[in-house]
Amino acid sequence: MHEEFWRGTLAEAAEAFTHRTPRGEITLVVAGVGPDGGFGEGDVAAGGAGALSGDDLEAALAEMLATGASPSDAARRAAKELGARKKEAYALALRLAGKL
Repeated sequence: MHEEFWRGTLAEAAEAFTHRTPRGEITLVVAGVGPDGGFGEGDVAAGGAGALSGDDLEAALAEMLATGASPSDAARRAAKELGARKKEAYALALRLAGKL
């Protein structure tokens, strides 16, 4: 019922959830360290070099929506160009589109 996707480091989670209480269940997924010493492959929000933050994704989606892209198109482009997860990008794009 209260589905939400939130990604970040453990420090960011501690900060974010100090200021608000999540609703519903919580599932915690932790990326392990890969053979190269970095975080798991494809995990762009893990905080490694070149990582994509939630703010980066939000800014990119907001810009795309402001220039007339539909939430679906903006999410698809963000996922491809920034390496974001499509489902997460689409949910955020819908939320941002509702604020415009």
